[in-house]
Amino acid sequence: MMSGNSTERLANSGRRLKAISIRLSPSRIMAARLGLGGVDESGCARSSGAFMARRSEARSRVLTIQNHTAGMTHASYGADHYPRHPGRPSMNRYRSTLLISLAASMITLAGCSTPQANSPLSAADQTFLENAAQGNYAEIEGSRMAQEKATSQDVLDFAANMIREHTRASEKLSALAKRKSYVPPMEPSIVQRTELKSLSLLSGNAFNKMYVDRIGVAAHTATIQQFETAAANAQDPDVRDFAQDMLPSLRHHLEMAQALNQKQKAE
Repeated sequence: MMSGNSTERLANSGRRLKAISIRLSPSRIMAARLGLGGVDESGCARSSGAFMARRSEARSRVLTIQNHTAGMTHASYGADHYPRHPGRPSMNRYRSTLLISLAASMITLAGCSTPQANSPLSAADQTFLENAAQGNYAEIEGSRMAQEKATSQDVLDFAANMIREHTRASEKLSALAKRKSYVPPMEPSIVQRTELKSLSLLSGNAFNKMYVDRIGVAAHTATIQQFETAAANAQDPDVRDFAQDMLPSLRHHLEMAQALNQKQKAE
């Protein structure tokens, strides 16, 4: 159980995030349209450590998006593919929508979970597999979206590669999880789903650049950090081996995404 001080700190965080949502009131309707309803919080109440990890992840994503999008303009993201008119959201609307959506996911204690008692894996190893599984699904869903919305052949090729590679990674993870009596999630986390829904608001060159930057560069950077930690510190030797074996391909994905990102910025 959480202490009184911890509960008060969490309540204060919720009040601060609510204030953020009020300041971003033009996007509150958009947040509702993204389907951010209530989330089962029972797991969080039983595992404050899981909650704190998820809250930290969401806060980090909010700050990353806020810093990344602060300098966005229609010119930098392709005004020809992203005109201002009532039928399409502005870049400011995209930014506000993503921020309020991520804030909402923090308020609802999104993605909290408890260790699975039937598995011999430690809580930390289970959390790693949970994050890795969700990351694979986020990459696959984001890349499938790119195959439908991207206008650049380079982006289409990268997306096809990500679908193929992360499908294989997901299959390897599922096989490992089965051996360890662990049931991994079958979809991205709510924070990742929020990013994907916000990404779907974009089109043309704006979509191309944001997909590569977020799904390509940012997501792989965070994933590599998680896998490096697991490769060094996971308690289960099979989990350590899995993390170590996946790192070369993940680093290659990041290198491809960074090169594509630089190419798009130069265009």
